[in-house]
Amino acid sequence: MIRILPSLSSLPMLSLLACSMAGQWDKSGTEPVADDTATDSMGDTSAPDATLVISELMKDPDAVSDDFGEWFEITNVGPDMDLNGLMVQDADGNGFVVDGALAMPSGSALLFAVSADPAANGGLTPDFVYDVADLKLSNEGGTVALLFGGEVLDSVVWDSLPAVKGHAIALDPSALDPVANDLVASWCAAGSAYGDGDFGTPGAANESCSGAPRDADGDGVTDADDCDPADADVYADADEQADGKDNDCDGWTDERAPAPGDLVITEIMDDPDPTDDDDGEWFEVLNVARYPLELTGVTFSDESGETVAIEASVEAPDEVFMVLEPEHILLFGASDNTSKNGGFTPDYLFDTSVFHLSNDTDAILLSIDGVLIDEVAYDNDFPHQKGKSRSVDPIGMSSTRNDDPDYWCEGDGDYGTDGNQGTPGAPNDSCP
Repeated sequence: MIRILPSLSSLPMLSLLACSMAGQWDKSGTEPVADDTATDSMGDTSAPDATLVISELMKDPDAVSDDFGEWFEITNVGPDMDLNGLMVQDADGNGFVVDGALAMPSGSALLFAVSADPAANGGLTPDFVYDVADLKLSNEGGTVALLFGGEVLDSVVWDSLPAVKGHAIALDPSALDPVANDLVASWCAAGSAYGDGDFGTPGAANESCSGAPRDADGDGVTDADDCDPADADVYADADEQADGKDNDCDGWTDERAPAPGDLVITEIMDDPDPTDDDDGEWFEVLNVARYPLELTGVTFSDESGETVAIEASVEAPDEVFMVLEPEHILLFGASDNTSKNGGFTPDYLFDTSVFHLSNDTDAILLSIDGVLIDEVAYDNDFPHQKGKSRSVDPIGMSSTRNDDPDYWCEGDGDYGTDGNQGTPGAPNDSCP
């Protein structure tokens, strides 16, 4: 069955050039570049009567298996023609030939599919059936080309085209041209359901890409909501990977959840003087890992089991410290009022009615998902003087050494306005 599309007179005038570039995608998405391999394997690309355009392809159906549900569509943007002898190939020369008369009127679309059974192919009614063993549309990327009399009429490389499982890759109607369809910007993921629930318009007119949500990189996030529409590994809420990219779009690269020992408790002010404990308590945590640490989900608790979860909703400056860079300090404090807390500026606030540091014996435990990251249980064996912090010597800054009171000493150096001593938010001094 040949499907006649709406009149092409409503489309921009098509420039039917002497050839269609068998091209690889320029990663900028603006210009195709020559693919010598494809050209050599497919013959001379100077076809004077190039009238066929590859307009849609389904390489990764979801409702049915690839071996039954793959298909592609071509559109005739020139005069009536007979497709007898048309050759369809991939870049390696695999493919098939239309053997026998197959009329294709001007303005029509022809659907090629690997199965003729609508119950098996996802609900398609193909015009031409070929064997998937002869031509396989790879999910990762590939090329399909139309050749006639040794001339390449059109080809499409889909390595960088918008790829979403269950959605056909569709050409915008304004780009029905064997050169215009070489541009990434001319394609989008189809948005209309057909048959058993996959998306596309097999054998019918394509929808406008500009009028439908587009997903240029095929990561399942539309371009309007994608912080990097050109990279399928980058979108809000993606899992951060150690790949040099800001995968989750939070402004940080390669951050990960802390493992045991990645965070170390390095200084504790449990007994400020004359500052009131409810305002002047604080403690420090140092990132000793070689990568940024995502702190959302980390909890801190004391010996009595009072637990606080680090969350983005907690009041703090800009919340930028939710990721802690290597060798950086996170300062937890009971108050950010410098006229009451003794004159320091915390990064993260805790409520002393929920979490409180005892002046004699207590503990600070850092955990994530029930796994202990670091713990310091201090008592009278740890150096302690009212108005001075308990401070770890720089050589003791590990999650095992900071368990030993011999690596601790009293904080030195006045800070703030009340004469308390310690180095809140700054590197510790060496112990005497």
